[in-house]
Amino acid sequence: MSTKYQQNSLQQSIVKTNQGLIKGFQENGIFKFYGVPYALPPIGVLRWRAPRPVKPWKGVKKATAFGPMAYQISRLDELREEDKKLIQSEDCLYLNIWTSSISADEELPVMVWIHGGGYLNGSASLFEYNGAELAKRGVVVVGLNYRLGPLGFLAHRELEKELESEYESGASGNYGILDQIAALEWVQNNISSFGGNPDNVTIFGESAGAMSVGLLSGSPKALGLFHRGICQSGGMLNFPREIPHEKALQYALEFQNACGASSVEAMRSISPEEIIRVAIKVSSHDEMPRVTHFAPILDNVIIKDQDKTLAKRAKIPLIIGYNRHEATWFMQMMPPITRSNYKEILQRNFGQKAIQMLGSFPINSDEEARRAFISVYTCNLFTIYVHEIASLLARLNGDVYVYRLDRVAPKNQQSGLYVGHGEDIPYVLGHVNQEGYVQADRLVSDAMMKYWVQFSRTGNPNTIGLPKWPKYIHGKNEFLVIDDEVSVGNYHEENPLIM
Repeated sequence: MSTKYQQNSLQQSIVKTNQGLIKGFQENGIFKFYGVPYALPPIGVLRWRAPRPVKPWKGVKKATAFGPMAYQISRLDELREEDKKLIQSEDCLYLNIWTSSISADEELPVMVWIHGGGYLNGSASLFEYNGAELAKRGVVVVGLNYRLGPLGFLAHRELEKELESEYESGASGNYGILDQIAALEWVQNNISSFGGNPDNVTIFGESAGAMSVGLLSGSPKALGLFHRGICQSGGMLNFPREIPHEKALQYALEFQNACGASSVEAMRSISPEEIIRVAIKVSSHDEMPRVTHFAPILDNVIIKDQDKTLAKRAKIPLIIGYNRHEATWFMQMMPPITRSNYKEILQRNFGQKAIQMLGSFPINSDEEARRAFISVYTCNLFTIYVHEIASLLARLNGDVYVYRLDRVAPKNQQSGLYVGHGEDIPYVLGHVNQEGYVQADRLVSDAMMKYWVQFSRTGNPNTIGLPKWPKYIHGKNEFLVIDDEVSVGNYHEENPLIM
């Protein structure tokens, strides 16, 4: 490639991929490429099939606008105004790229963001997942869409027969996870053109995105596609979210009957809007986040038993952590917590163990009941399992770093969300210049971004100018507490239930 051509391409933000040329745009020092296709649209006969490679194109494809997001099972009226402009479509397999360079000589670390949303909603193109600020720290940020709900996770005997020629087993259902793998394959094949190093890829995500990081870490189909992982508020051994294969087949028949369809072929002829309407109906009694009809399936092909893949996972450096008040987000979907109902709700979710934990709290009012509920729910859903997986991996000589985010932004102090589920995202992606945040939040964000970027570079988050983050060692159980001041906590010495 001539020097003149390289200079012209740089000015126009044109990059050559294996499929053809794409044109992005440059803004505030960052090259942005939106709506880049990484697989064929999974429509028609490709509904409920593994993603297929994109066909080459001629000319220059524009990558200046976000592609459609996957069909959602959610209340879209809760989206920000700019996010409401995104359309839903089965044609959703697109990714977005933010980078400070489009020179293959740069070899920048690559950070691939997998969005959350309970495998039911979300998109890499939502405002809250914009990777521009993180890219300014010297990494290439990639955000990917994947199929969700019944279009992303549906096992069926008929589908398994179709898949027998594609994999060594005819297991079906994990199309959303296969999408993530296809996107990572695209990154391996193309990211050097965007200044990235395909031999230094970190996958990171929050909630279901973090669970995906955990699942991919143990999947033989994802082997070699990434080199480090970051699980924010979710991940490896958290609540038993993967659906057993036989149970998933049962859910599929229930779904098929609700669709009034005689076969998979008949279901493929149903509009996606009707598919979503039926999915909302059949899943109306799901108790999120522990029970859901549509989530990754334990097929033993794409997804293996998590506890049986620990040795493989231990070879991948990992950051894993949680927020101090995770429960507050989930409580928005519950009746108000009071002295009269908090025990019943906890027992239904976690059994007698949670009730025994309540002995640590004096509960003489509804407010005290609420505070106790937040602590016990967070502990049972996140704290215990984060430290459990960290300890297991540490015993296998894994490089594991555990954190807890304690910083409460002013806007969340006022609303009562505190540092709830998802409140880590603005800090990691540098979105704390908005209303409701103050200078202290920006300092916390700066520290988290430095730790995350350094980890993506080396597999160790420690860097000059920040407090030392100790590696998790079984028996010592030290973790980083991220607040106005960063400190080191000890899981066994402090009571994790105290707010």
